Amino acid sequence: MDCGGAADASCPEAAESQNPSGLPSVGPSAANQTDRHHSAEPQRDKQAEGNGGQAGGPSSPSTEFRRRKRACDRERIEARHPINFVFENPFGGLFQQMDFVKGLIARHPHHVFLVDTSYCKYDSPYRKSTVFISTLPTFRPKSRCEVIHCKQLVMRGKHDSNVKAQTKAIKNSIPAGLVDLEVTAWKAMYPTEPAYKFLFIDVFTGYGSVAAHIRQAYPDVMVYTNDIVKRTGNNVELDLREFPCYFMMNLALLRFFGNPSLPEMPHGLHAWLRQERIAILFHLSTPCNTYSLDGIGTHRVTSTLTPKTKLAHDHDEMNAKLIEWFEKVCF
Repeated sequence: MDCGGAADASCPEAAESQNPSGLPSVGPSAANQTDRHHSAEPQRDKQAEGNGGQAGGPSSPSTEFRRRKRACDRERIEARHPINFVFENPFGGLFQQMDFVKGLIARHPHHVFLVDTSYCKYDSPYRKSTVFISTLPTFRPKSRCEVIHCKQLVMRGKHDSNVKAQTKAIKNSIPAGLVDLEVTAWKAMYPTEPAYKFLFIDVFTGYGSVAAHIRQAYPDVMVYTNDIVKRTGNNVELDLREFPCYFMMNLALLRFFGNPSLPEMPHGLHAWLRQERIAILFHLSTPCNTYSLDGIGTHRVTSTLTPKTKLAHDHDEMNAKLIEWFEKVCF
C-alpha cells in the first residue's frame, strides 16, 4: 500500500507538487513552489474580498483552483499511512550500509528517507553523529557538525565534552530537541480535525530518554516501551530476535484501546486504524554494538559486512526481519 496515496489526475498541480508517492516533495523545487503560493495567494484573497468574495467574478478560475487544491490536500492527508517508523544508529557505522537497509531505501525512494545529524547541534555537550532512516518526509535535522560546525566549535574551537567521558545512560540518550523534531514531523502528517490518537512504540527503549521526554512534553501521545533488559517503567521485555514486531504492536493496542479485534492482513489492519483514527510510530534505536566503529573489529570480517560472531548474525537477522515486516505494513 502506498504511504501517501496515489496522486489524483483531477488534483491541481498533482504532477508538480507531489512525488509519485503522494507525499510532498522535500526538494528545493517544492520549497520554491510553497514560497510562491504563500506570497501570492494572500494578495489575491484581498482582491476577492473587495469583489464580494469573488476574485474576477462568480466563476473565477483562481478561486476554483484554490478550492480544489485544498480538497485534494485534505484527501492526501486523510490517505496518509497509519504506521510509520524511524530507525536510528551511529553515523559512520555499518547499519546504513547493510543490504537490507540499502534495499529498503532503493525500493521506496519516495517513502523512506535517510538523514544524518550530530547531537551537539541539539545542545549536547559532546559530538555524536547519528543516522536516521524513516518514513517521515518532513523530519530533516540540522547538518552534522562535521559538515557545518556547531555553536560550541565555532565559539570555543572545541566541544565542551566528549562521548567517552559520558555515563552509559547519557551515551545512549537522544537529545530532547531531536525527539521534538521527530514527533513534530510525525504528528504533522495527520489532520487535527477530527483529532487522531497517537501511539509511540519505543522498540529498544534502553535507558528511556526518548520515552521519558515524550511522556512529559506530549501528554496527547500514548507511549509504549520495550527493552530486552527489565527496567522500571518498561511496559514489556521482548527479545525481538524471538518475538515479531506485530506481537508488540498488538500488546500496545491492547494496553491503550482495550481488546481490539485486529485483522491479520495488513490492509485490514490499516482500515481499522484509519477507522479509529490511530497513528502509530515505531522508534527503533536498534542495538549498535555490532555495527558501530567500536564493534565492527570484533563482530565483522575485516573490511566487510559479513558477521563473524553469533551476536552480529543475530542482529542482522533481527533487523532484516523488522524491515521485511515494515515493508508489508507500511507500503
